[in-house]
Amino acid sequence: NALLVDKQGKVWLGTDGLGLIAFDPSSPKDAKVFGRQDGVLAKKIHCLSQDHQGIIWMGTELGILKYDPLAHRFTKLALPPFAEDEATAIMNMRVKGVFLIGMRNKGLWLLRSYPDDLCEYEELKPIGGASIRAVNSLAQNNDGKIWIGSASDGVLEYSSDGEFTNFTAANGISSDQVLSVLCDREGNVWAGTFLGLEKRTRADVRRFDLREDGTPTPVWCLLKSQIKNNYILGTERGLYRFNSSGEKV
Repeated sequence: NALLVDKQGKVWLGTDGLGLIAFDPSSPKDAKVFGRQDGVLAKKIHCLSQDHQGIIWMGTELGILKYDPLAHRFTKLALPPFAEDEATAIMNMRVKGVFLIGMRNKGLWLLRSYPDDLCEYEELKPIGGASIRAVNSLAQNNDGKIWIGSASDGVLEYSSDGEFTNFTAANGISSDQVLSVLCDREGNVWAGTFLGLEKRTRADVRRFDLREDGTPTPVWCLLKSQIKNNYILGTERGLYRFNSSGEKV
């Protein structure tokens, strides 16, 4: 479901049933699986993010958890607006202590974190008041614009003035069900859908097949690799590496 490389180079995996897994790339066989004995009751980790202090934040079927690697402690946040819902996307903003949270059923929220695990929340709505529906993924480009991968409304672009622009199957992308989004340094937006991988430039949209026979492969999560022009794709068939310069999987 989710991939994260932290500031120390450790790889974190959010899975759909095995919970949270972390490992050092130099010794993947020594992977740590976090479970009940560590204070993690959640089995489905939908999203991962790291804040300025090195804390790992995760959205789960039980709400939002955060993990302090130095103290080896998990904390569950109180989420009054999100009762009976799941946090499916989380992104650390460029302001300390501020996060953007995407929910499975309750749209998009701004979370401000304070000491002693206190938080406040503000719902973000398109101008006109209509709520954003199910959010799967979040990304921010160099200009500060936020891109939202939606479970039913394609890709949405959100600007700092509160304007939302919607891209759907009716105006360019292949599917309205977008599982993951990622922005690169050149300003391109990558999207993982149920049909595969897409790249949106200022000029057009290109789709890439992950399998030689063209069978659609859902791309659940995207991660920029430390290798130039390489991306890691999380799928139900495992991990793929995609080279954008040679356009090869």
